[in-house]
Amino acid sequence: GRIIAENSTFRNNNISIYLEKEKLNSIPLSHNRLIVDNCIFETNNRLYENIHIRKSDDNFTAFSHIKLENSNRIQLRNNQFLCNTEVFQPHERPIGIFSFNSSFITNYLYPNVFSGLKEGILATHSGTPDYIKIDGMEFNDCIHSLVLEGTNYTVVQRSQFNIPPSSN
Repeated sequence: GRIIAENSTFRNNNISIYLEKEKLNSIPLSHNRLIVDNCIFETNNRLYENIHIRKSDDNFTAFSHIKLENSNRIQLRNNQFLCNTEVFQPHERPIGIFSFNSSFITNYLYPNVFSGLKEGILATHSGTPDYIKIDGMEFNDCIHSLVLEGTNYTVVQRSQFNIPPSSN
């Protein structure tokens, strides 16, 4: 299917947007499309739900802002992926974008910002040749800005990685 999210705020969700391949295969994978433009994804408080949430020290924490599975033609423009680092310990922070066997494109003309996250982008593939373009992104105070596992055709360019001094 097609999803367009514009000028929206997603706050304190376990997963704000979850896109997966059409289960009935009635829509070809090439038509599975998501456009996210000028949105804020923010985790600034604990979650008090009890399903599909990581549990850490009896506090519920978010998994990821966007989760993609077997999807492609994803466009991300002018978004902010944020976590309040004063509320959450490093291991409790969410992932900005979790991608499995999916392709997505960003463009430096429409920069995305990732701040205070466990991983800014975690992309993993099981041998499927998918294209990921990370262009013009800004990563601030993320434990791991980019984690790319088994990816093919990945381009990273014109991006900023701002890492604060270690407290150790």
